[in-house]
Amino acid sequence: FDEAVVDNDTVSSSTSNGTLSSSVRKNGIISRVYRVLKSFFWDFQPSPLSLKEDAYAVAEYVSKTPNLTHFIIHGESIGGMAASFASRQLCQSSPSSSNTLC
Repeated sequence: FDEAVVDNDTVSSSTSNGTLSSSVRKNGIISRVYRVLKSFFWDFQPSPLSLKEDAYAVAEYVSKTPNLTHFIIHGESIGGMAASFASRQLCQSSPSSSNTLC
């Protein structure tokens, strides 16, 4: 679809050769979906901090699962950094009476 037909806001974006171009887009559902998908697939740039925070958010969510008896956090390569951060944060935030083994 043509962005100029979909939105009324002027938006700057970079082209494949690195120059900036502007386009006009409409505030409709198609342009919103386009912006979300574009951010997921083309503009997403993970950082060590965002990976660690995401790992902790997942670990915290899983740890609150009812009737959970065992929970192991494991990561390899860059995931090891995220896993160790998540387990440390989870241990520090868990009350001493919980069943968290740190």
